[in-house]
Amino acid sequence: MIDFHNHIIPNLDDGSKSIEMSLNMLREAERQGITDVVNTVHFQHPKMDQKKTSYDFVISKISNLQSILEKEKINIKIHAASEVFFKFNLTEILDNPITTFGNSKYMLIEFQRLSFPKGYEDEIFKLQLNGIVPIMAHPERYRGVQKDFNIAKRWIDRGFIIQIDCASILGKFGKDAEKCAKSLLDNQLCHLVGSDAHNDKNRNFLLKQTHKKLIEVIGENATDIIRSNSERILEGKDCLNYQPTKKRKTFLGSFFGYRKR
Repeated sequence: MIDFHNHIIPNLDDGSKSIEMSLNMLREAERQGITDVVNTVHFQHPKMDQKKTSYDFVISKISNLQSILEKEKINIKIHAASEVFFKFNLTEILDNPITTFGNSKYMLIEFQRLSFPKGYEDEIFKLQLNGIVPIMAHPERYRGVQKDFNIAKRWIDRGFIIQIDCASILGKFGKDAEKCAKSLLDNQLCHLVGSDAHNDKNRNFLLKQTHKKLIEVIGENATDIIRSNSERILEGKDCLNYQPTKKRKTFLGSFFGYRKR
């Protein structure tokens, strides 16, 4: 099982604050059955030190933690990527390999939560013209999508991938994010879930609990498709999306198919 959105490298961004914290987080990940984690360092975020997001620097930090995991007998492999804060320079930062993953096919993009900048979709289209598939990080936490989840429908029509945070699905980011996450799931507007883990207290790995909740909401087959998409992204393959289906009052789907996105 793969968690492709987390911040487990110590003192790199606003994630883990120490080696001890990272080990606590990764022990919990292993208990949940996670075998691979993709550390998505915050890239060009206004509160980030950009010196800490050079490819060589991040790789050295990952290699160090990976060596410690081997000594501690924690069987998890760490992969390198980033969570890119949106600016009108997405094609200009592609020379830094930390900005993409899945054989340089995908870029995870986040926005400020209150509004989207004018013209942002045109900028992302330029990225697509360069062969990059955008993954929209946790849209259920953005005010605009909470007010109108049809924004997410438009994103999918444009070829964007949608990732929902586990904590939103479990109600840990408040009612608005939880409600929006459910609307996205009910309307087949989700390809991926990620823990977005930051610490070993209130923002740890949550994949196991989330997959159990997903089975209740969208059914086992659809959950398997969402689970498999993390692996497909690492391999640079297309994501799959579960087909619309009529749900019972218990929110359990009767059956699911899938199609490529």
